[in-house]
Amino acid sequence: MRNRYRTLGGICGIGLCGFVGNNPVNFRDPLGLWYVDVNVSLGYWGGGTGGVLIGSEGIYPYAGGGVVSPPGGVSVTWSPSDPSVGWNVGLQGGYWGGGQVGYSFGEEGGAFWEIGFVTPGFSGTGYYVWEPWEWPWTDKEKCK
Repeated sequence: MRNRYRTLGGICGIGLCGFVGNNPVNFRDPLGLWYVDVNVSLGYWGGGTGGVLIGSEGIYPYAGGGVVSPPGGVSVTWSPSDPSVGWNVGLQGGYWGGGQVGYSFGEEGGAFWEIGFVTPGFSGTGYYVWEPWEWPWTDKEKCK
């Protein structure tokens, strides 16, 4: 389980708990997980996909390929899950609004879903998510 109450600059007395009124004992974020997926897919029935997952731990880059409706598309979606490093598969579709459902085969993997802005079209892709570029304020060693 990841530390859900991050701190600023490794200073353990300054918590990022404003979303629970700075009182994580009596109020809490039930999951403590989230990410925003910024994606571009290009192709003519076969194609590539790539983007970044922006989450509480940092920015996770990813790239892959699969079936992409011509000429491709752009999406910005949100998920209540935590990004999982490793291989993922997903089905995405929409017409200005839409989302994605998928499965992650990574260590912390499992089923996931996303919802948000999706340009008209669909895709079915497999992609690899790399380790995140961590936020500078997530100093795990100082705040365990």
